[in-house]
Amino acid sequence: MLRAGPPLLADLYLPRPGGGPAPVLVRVHGGGFVQGSRGPSPYNRFLADNGYAVVDVDYRLATEELHNWDTQVGDVGCALTWVGTAGPGLGLDTSRVGIFGESAGGNLAVDAAYLDRAGALAPTCGDLAALPRVRAVAGMYPAVDLTATEPFSAIGRQVGAAYIGGSPEQFPQRYAFTDSITHARPDSPPTLVVQGSADHLVPAAPVARFAAATDELGIPTRYLQLPGLEHGAGDGLGTVTPGTELQRAALLSWFDRWVR
Repeated sequence: MLRAGPPLLADLYLPRPGGGPAPVLVRVHGGGFVQGSRGPSPYNRFLADNGYAVVDVDYRLATEELHNWDTQVGDVGCALTWVGTAGPGLGLDTSRVGIFGESAGGNLAVDAAYLDRAGALAPTCGDLAALPRVRAVAGMYPAVDLTATEPFSAIGRQVGAAYIGGSPEQFPQRYAFTDSITHARPDSPPTLVVQGSADHLVPAAPVARFAAATDELGIPTRYLQLPGLEHGAGDGLGTVTPGTELQRAALLSWFDRWVR
């Protein structure tokens, strides 16, 4: 039961039966923290067809009245407690769990994974003891540094106003909580970061700095920059693009290495 707000829903994509309990990947959608929802993506069925159970989750969106910078990651934790509780009965191997997300979802995926490993994730529903140990995380064009992204564009300022409540100058501690490097530790889960070099929404430079910082901490890190590609690298077009293919391959390789 949620502590507040409407119920959160998720879609479950299952691999073909017969292979025993399936490793689990939790997907967190993007949308600037203020829009979007779970739903078909280029990754869900692809990963399920390659042997993973994919749990595609919703979280409560920010509005002009609801600046939920401190609870969206807990909504992702809510989904993780569901995996830990219901997963075994559905043929899911809750000892092999990864998480990934795009854009804002990439931020929430990384933050949830890091907080989970540190024992500091506060799920907004479910049993804290049911949280699985996240083995690895992937962020695709992830908004991991909102402090740097907010002043970058008008959209960045709009997202900051809705999600955080204002600017980094007004709320430095709120921004620090959302910035993923805040939660990184040497034992944080292995981290894949995929980013288009021409991204006009989540600029490449802060994302590259984040990946360099996690690598310097000793976190197994792979940073894959896709030259000339924009935000999403084509994965929001409803078709399979070269950018989509690259991101699919990167995700599958990463989770095969660290989760399977």
